[in-house]
Amino acid sequence: MKKIINLFLAAVFAFTASAALGLADSAAPTKIQIPFANGAGGAYVRTVPVASQIGIQNGAASYTDGFPPLNFVPVNAGGVPPFGQDMNGVLRDVSAHARWWAAGGPVYYDSAYQTAIGGYPKGAIVQSATVTGKLWFSSTENNVTNPDTGGAGWAPALNTVYAPLTGTGASGTWGINITGNAATANSATTATNATNATNATTAVNVTGSAAVSGALTSSNPTAGVGYATGAGGTGTVSGSSVTINKMSGVITVPSATYSAPALFQFALSNTNYTQNDTVILTAEYGGGVQFIVYPEGTTPSGQVLIICDVSMEAQRQ
Repeated sequence: MKKIINLFLAAVFAFTASAALGLADSAAPTKIQIPFANGAGGAYVRTVPVASQIGIQNGAASYTDGFPPLNFVPVNAGGVPPFGQDMNGVLRDVSAHARWWAAGGPVYYDSAYQTAIGGYPKGAIVQSATVTGKLWFSSTENNVTNPDTGGAGWAPALNTVYAPLTGTGASGTWGINITGNAATANSATTATNATNATNATTAVNVTGSAAVSGALTSSNPTAGVGYATGAGGTGTVSGSSVTINKMSGVITVPSATYSAPALFQFALSNTNYTQNDTVILTAEYGGGVQFIVYPEGTTPSGQVLIICDVSMEAQRQ
């Protein structure tokens, strides 16, 4: 009894040791260069059908039955030996797929295959049948819709574009078309909703910085180029100064600050200004009567001196 137990334990240990073997790069198998039976003539290999061959050809294999029951019955008892052509056919099918995957071949969206299997499973990733390199991700089980025509349950498989592991990242022409919400788009043909877009041909809704090497223009007849609503600040002149720490805004000058005809001045402080910046000021008085504004020189960095002439209003009165 002791001997039997020892043998049993040895067998368990041997099995455990075999099962514990992991996979490493060195364990990669030799890639299949051609399908099995690639050069076999028609008499030695045949395409194994999906449908059962029972009652059609005795002993013939199919993907439904595999090798049929007759192949397991002795010949002298009425059985039929397996066909070598079927074995070659099955191995050819399997090795052809293994060869395709070893070569990095993609799995294309296939409507006929989709119908045959009852739809793609949740998590399936297929390449577009119409756009090379575009991958689709199935978010539903038994997905029978077409991703290339906007079918439900599909989404782009790659929502993130990664910079190269080496090099400067933004240098060179990468030819990346970004249609998702990319965190960073460098040298992109199209960047939509990008946090930072550098050297983008087209950048829409850029949250961060956009470096433009060419002209910044707008063809929109009504929108133009400017600051969006809510981007500016407001400030009221108090004494002889006002502060607005925004790139745009509205300055209110109380009527008590001046009397026409007269010149009056106030300092505008803004931490965004530097000595070389140009401040553009458009002013309105009362009910829309414009008066002349003279930006005169600069004071310390972050501050400009604004001199206003309201004599035109006096002449109008």
